[in-house]
Amino acid sequence: MQAPTKITLRQAAEAWRSGAEDGSIRKRNGQRYKPSVLRAYQQSLRDHVLPELGAHRLSEIRRLDLQDFVERLRAGNLDASTIRNAIAPLRPIYRRAVARGEIAINPTSGLELPAPEGRRDRIAPPEEAAELLEALREADRALWATAIYGGFAAVS
Repeated sequence: MQAPTKITLRQAAEAWRSGAEDGSIRKRNGQRYKPSVLRAYQQSLRDHVLPELGAHRLSEIRRLDLQDFVERLRAGNLDASTIRNAIAPLRPIYRRAVARGEIAINPTSGLELPAPEGRRDRIAPPEEAAELLEALREADRALWATAIYGGFAAVS
C-alpha cells in the first residue's frame, strides 16, 4: 500500500515542465524535449487539462476519470487529434510520478482515444513526380514542378 500523494496535477505538470525545459527531465530515449513539443504540451495543459483536472491530487485521478475526460472532449466536438494532443502531456507526467513512487499506477495506460480521421496526402517519389510532370502541357510544367518539388502539392 502507498499513501496518496498531496501533489496536484497542476503542481506535477509545472514541476515536469520546469525539468523538461532545463533538461533534467528527458524523454525515454534520453534526448531533451524539443521546444515545440514543450510549447504544444503547455498549450494542451492550459487549454484542456488543467482547467478541469489541475486541482485534483495526482493520486486521485484514475483511468476512468481520464476516460470520462476524453469522452467529454469528444462530446464537445473536438477533433480526434486535438483530444490525443490534450492527453499527450499527461503520459510523461504520470510516467515520472510512477518512477518517483508518487503513485503506483499510471492512469494514462490503456486509455481509449479516438483515431484521427482523414488520410494524409501521399508524396510522390522523384521518379513518379517526373512522370507526372512529363504528362503535363509544356506551359504548365514549370509551375507544377515548383509546387511538387517545393512540397506544396501532393498526389492523391
